[in-house]
Amino acid sequence: MNKISISLLVIFFINLSVVSQDLKKENQDLVLTFINSIRDDKIDQLKNLVHYPLRRQYPLSDIKNETEFENRYKEIFDDSLTSLITNSEISKDWSLVSWKGIMMERGIIWLDTNGSLISVNYLSNKEKSKRDDLIDKDRKSIHESVRDFEEPKLVLETKTTRIRIDIMSNGLFRYSSWPINTSMRKKPIIIIENGTWMPEGNGGNNRYEFVYEDYIFECSINVIGPEGMPAADLAIFKNEKEIIYHPAKIIRN
Repeated sequence: MNKISISLLVIFFINLSVVSQDLKKENQDLVLTFINSIRDDKIDQLKNLVHYPLRRQYPLSDIKNETEFENRYKEIFDDSLTSLITNSEISKDWSLVSWKGIMMERGIIWLDTNGSLISVNYLSNKEKSKRDDLIDKDRKSIHESVRDFEEPKLVLETKTTRIRIDIMSNGLFRYSSWPINTSMRKKPIIIIENGTWMPEGNGGNNRYEFVYEDYIFECSINVIGPEGMPAADLAIFKNEKEIIYHPAKIIRN
């Protein structure tokens, strides 16, 4: 795990320790239902209790519907994760975290307060192998000048620009961009190293910041916000003055 990931996890866990609390009786009953469903392999019941899409770690594809959940269930809930869940103690291993939901083991599993599955932060060996293959394939699909990343992070598109952000071996981020109609197999027109990631509030909004000569490039991911806010945006500043702003779509994340 890279340095920035470790730092972010430390901050995340500290925050959780502040806001987490013991489960009420109704929450305990929901968790028990989930645990029993996992223990008894009640896939038909579980697939109806998932908030779709169920996110998987990029570049693995998200699970979009009940059929995909059923087909990939054993790929996600392997013997190790199943054992972890079924042997968990509700009073010890599960807690309510403010409005975020109910978590197990510092967030390996998240349920909402209705008992529905909203997140699985665990990769089975099969998923790890599959993800490694996808990363290798992704690496070969882009220009050789930007193949030296540690992990791919996301791809954004504005009306004029395609932006790719990768995690590098030093734990920092790299910004690469192409004209929107140009393949990523071509050399990027801009490459900016040593970018940083910053959370914004508790709602999940965050941004990536890159410094290039006298310019600052900011790529913001907007999880929550007013109606009509784009999923992402690109803002470019010179001498702290915004000179370019474009709403963006998240193509891969």
